[in-house]
Amino acid sequence: MTFEELQTIKRHISKLNALIELRNDDQKHAGEYIQLIRSFLRIQPREAYLPMMEVMTVIKYQKPAIFQFLKHHGQRDHHFELLTNITMDIRTAEKNLEQWLSKSA
Repeated sequence: MTFEELQTIKRHISKLNALIELRNDDQKHAGEYIQLIRSFLRIQPREAYLPMMEVMTVIKYQKPAIFQFLKHHGQRDHHFELLTNITMDIRTAEKNLEQWLSKSA
């Protein structure tokens, strides 16, 4: 993975963390999450996976109302339908995202 790819992924994870911390769990903020997720999906790292399962898990447990909106949005957008059906243990997801933030290229 290139340095630029890693930095882009780190910026997206940091943006997710900021949204989690700064925005309450209200559907009026769902647009910001949709924009972040779409931007995340445009990253195409060469030799790594995108931590989308971790991202969606954190949203599911930290912002359940927004997650439900995203799930509903999935009826119109196939990517969101798939993404809202993948989850993992919340502690593992948070740990994996922290590991992404501490990686160096």
